[in-house]
Amino acid sequence: MPEKTQIAAKDIIFETEKNMLAIPAKLVKAYSIDINGDAVYESPLNVISNGKVIPVKTTLLYDAKTQDSTIYVDNSEGINKGDLLIINKSEYVVISEISDLKITLSHKLDNDHQAGNTVEKVITFELFEGKNLQEHILYLGHEEILNLKEKAYILIGIKPFIKDSLESASVLWEYWGEDDNKKLGWHNLNIKQPLKAIIDFIEGIFNIDVIVLEKDKIGEIKKHKVNEKESLWIRCRVKDRLVKEDLLSQIKIDYLLITSLPWFDLNMGIAGLTGIQADRAFHNDIPLELTLEDTSENFTNSVYPFGNIPRLFDTFYIASKEAFSKKGANIILKFNITPPSTGSTDLRLSWEYWNGKGWQVLTIIKDETNRFLQPGDKKVEFNCPEDIEETEVSGQKNYWIRTRIISGDYGKEKFVKGVNDTWIINTGDIKPPKFNNLTIIYIPKPQSARYCFAYNNLMFRDVTEEGKDIDSKSFNPFMVIDDAHQSMYLGFDKKLEKGPICIFFSIEEQLWDEKLPAIE
Repeated sequence: MPEKTQIAAKDIIFETEKNMLAIPAKLVKAYSIDINGDAVYESPLNVISNGKVIPVKTTLLYDAKTQDSTIYVDNSEGINKGDLLIINKSEYVVISEISDLKITLSHKLDNDHQAGNTVEKVITFELFEGKNLQEHILYLGHEEILNLKEKAYILIGIKPFIKDSLESASVLWEYWGEDDNKKLGWHNLNIKQPLKAIIDFIEGIFNIDVIVLEKDKIGEIKKHKVNEKESLWIRCRVKDRLVKEDLLSQIKIDYLLITSLPWFDLNMGIAGLTGIQADRAFHNDIPLELTLEDTSENFTNSVYPFGNIPRLFDTFYIASKEAFSKKGANIILKFNITPPSTGSTDLRLSWEYWNGKGWQVLTIIKDETNRFLQPGDKKVEFNCPEDIEETEVSGQKNYWIRTRIISGDYGKEKFVKGVNDTWIINTGDIKPPKFNNLTIIYIPKPQSARYCFAYNNLMFRDVTEEGKDIDSKSFNPFMVIDDAHQSMYLGFDKKLEKGPICIFFSIEEQLWDEKLPAIE
């Protein structure tokens, strides 16, 4: 822009005194980096927007507890999404959503706060102060293995085994989904130390050392987006900043595997692996009642899989999103069959599954029920097909298997003479199968994570291939900032070209302190 160029701002005319270079790039981000505290701080929005801002000071309406992600204030005027607040002059928080007096935070609170504590909007960028946005997280995503609705165990096999690091109090394992109260968010997974017999059983599945995580909540793991990828997720998050650098430096992973098991009492050993309940069951298009008695694991009423009078091509459907989504897993259906039940010599059942195009034959490894003719606790065992898909049965979308009567019978109706020589139907020879309980055990094969992301320094790094390749180089999931000095970063929406470029700062006047950093 040549000298004496005039620029109008409403009624006021400005004129340049000398030649000036103006660039179209706009400042959109500003961060300060504290290498000593492994911290990243972002400037308040108004600092980079140059918009007029009015200081806001309000108070908490109610007590706020540690780990809360919402607060309520007595006046939210002037507070907006993305603003930085400071509560009681001690804890910084960032607003992710605001609705009337309810403020949802981007992170859970680190401390308790009482009703009446001050809440102030931060409008100046004080270097190396504010909400520390630095996080070190390893995300693992898998839509089949982590398809868990009930209590369960999630098993992580890692080589080399870094037990002291990933089982220490310095990290927190979490899943994304619902808790017992249907609250959606990240919820804790408990690190367990099973009996040796359980460890031997689990490590026999993996052939490497394993971390055992307990999902002790009934809530379902839900789909969630991480790094623009939608899946079912667990994560390992470094939480102890005091030992973080020592922890981060020692963690190197060659490869990792993941699987899951239904919840059971670890103190009972493998005998405690009793399985989960089916989601739904149908006889043809008739729903079957699977409600359990309060005092036992039996159904309140016996279930007739083919109805009271089974006929040719009658079908028994079983649904379990948690079990039948585990492709390649060993599946065991446990029935408690009630006698008596009889069948013709040509009685045959066909077990089937849906592969996305049609019903296919399900290969049965073992059928202790002998077509539901054997009384007592009996098993049907098979490997979950690799191509099984969800489908709708009577309007219910789920992972389904079914068994059909394709020949023979469980007894036939006959006509007998009744009163006044009238012919009536007699069903006395029909002995339909029935059972008092059905549980499902699944033992999935360990698999590589479908997605494996490392999150450090506000950036994602895709380490999926490194995590699944035994022959690849090891990777470090947690990385500290590699700057040599305390720093400030400015981000622009366009490339900076030509120059020299002058950047002007509006500095808040403050008392001199010899400890303040010098600008070089």
